[in-house]
Order: sequence, then structure tokens, then C-alpha cells
Amino acid sequence: MEAADDVRALAPLGSYQRRWWVIFAYIMVVGAVPMVLVLASGRHLSWPSVNFTLSFIGIGVLGWAYLWLWHANTRLLIGRAVVGYQDLLGRRRFWPTSDIARIVQVTIAYSSRYRAYIPQSLVLLMDSDGRCLCKVKVAAWTRDAVDSFTTAAGRTPEYLGLYKPRQAAKELPGSVGLMYAHPVWWTAIFAVIVIAVGALFDWYFVVSR
Repeated sequence: MEAADDVRALAPLGSYQRRWWVIFAYIMVVGAVPMVLVLASGRHLSWPSVNFTLSFIGIGVLGWAYLWLWHANTRLLIGRAVVGYQDLLGRRRFWPTSDIARIVQVTIAYSSRYRAYIPQSLVLLMDSDGRCLCKVKVAAWTRDAVDSFTTAAGRTPEYLGLYKPRQAAKELPGSVGLMYAHPVWWTAIFAVIVIAVGALFDWYFVVSR
């Protein structure tokens, strides 16, 4: 549905994902400090070292760019008989309240290396076919913003309890991304991409020159 007139936009919490700002800053430091120390000593970096340092700096910069765009552009939208979501690129999507069959709140138990799981509470707008139209991370918004959004959607949220990612993907289609529903596959794919890019970089700057 196209954007409605007189839309109220609700911004996310400024403190949300604060730890990720720190993590990406640390990643940039890990990449930049060794390079600065080597250059300051008058030595030259080898291409594998350049590849390593630039990769870390690039990951940090891209991470900061993503977080900045998310906080600058992401919004919950409330209009006349519609609710919507604006993504980090500023793109808007709206759903008429008549298309929303129910609203459910679930806690997804994402696995973690350091803890048994990392719980993430989500509010899901569901259609009559039981598919998720829109998901809202509760921790990213104020309680008032979430309440205003669900009230505007015209349904009272139902709490369904704790779900594992694969269970949520099966029982609440569209609520969990493929990366979380199939973490092993996506980890393997990401690892192959990183190795391939690094090998191509080294081949181009080292072997072919």
C-alpha cells in the first residue's frame, strides 16, 4: 500500500544497540593500530597484512554506517487506519488495519556462545493466513511507542511465550530471518565468501603483480 497522509513517525531508542557501536569501534582499532605502528616504525606492510588491516577497518566502518542509518531512518509509522514501518534506507511500507488479523508478542531464544540463549522480544503483526506482516523489536523502542503502534493496529497483543528460531520460523512464518532459522548454513556461506574475497584480493595484488 502507498504511504498515507498525516503519518506519525515514532523513532527508536537512541541507546539501542549501544554495545554494537563499541564493538565496531574496537574492530576498527584492531585493524588500524598495528598498521599505524608499523608505518610509524618506517617499515612496509606486506599485502597480506594490508588485507587484514583493511578488512577490519572496513567491517568497522560498514557497521557504524549501518547503525547510523538504522537510528536515523528506522521508524514505526501510524496513519489513518494504517500502520507501517520505515526501514534504514527510508523506504516505507504500510498495512491497512483491516489486513491485520492478530498481534502476537513472542520471545525468540537466540543461541549464544557465552550464555544459554539471548532472548529477544518481538511484536508481530499477523495476517489471516498466519504469516507475519511486520515485526517490531520491543527493546528498540519505548514502551509508549510500542503501545501506540499496537493500539493503532486495532488489536490487543497476545503473548505466546518462548520460541526457538526454527520453531518461530515454522509456526510464525516471516517472523525470523533465514540467517537465524538456518544458522549453520549461513555461517558456512559467510565463511566461504570471506575466504574467497580474501583469496581474490591476495591473488590480484600479490600473485598477478
